[in-house]
Amino acid sequence: MRAFERTIADLENAEDGAAFGSGMGTISATVLHLVSSGDHIVSGRTVYGCTHSLLKGLMRRMGVEVTFVDSRSINKIREALQPNTRVIYSETPRIQRWTWSTWTPWGN
Repeated sequence: MRAFERTIADLENAEDGAAFGSGMGTISATVLHLVSSGDHIVSGRTVYGCTHSLLKGLMRRMGVEVTFVDSRSINKIREALQPNTRVIYSETPRIQRWTWSTWTPWGN
């Protein structure tokens, strides 16, 4: 596994890499690494069901506030930001409804 991670990191000109056995493993490890009690997450409303459970359940039990918004609108995301926001989470395409978030943080 470590050889695979190093190979991918080399291909991406990255310092290091991490590989996971599932998408939820990746999402969980990343979010848990980035937030702690008292932090805030802005998430799209239409995310994978297990991701929604992670954010609504575990994160809230850990003392992390989560605000769900329509992530197709950069204005809705901006309105939800707080001084303690550490993560903006969105999935695209969002399989449940086949909609896309097309904003860029630097765009309109």
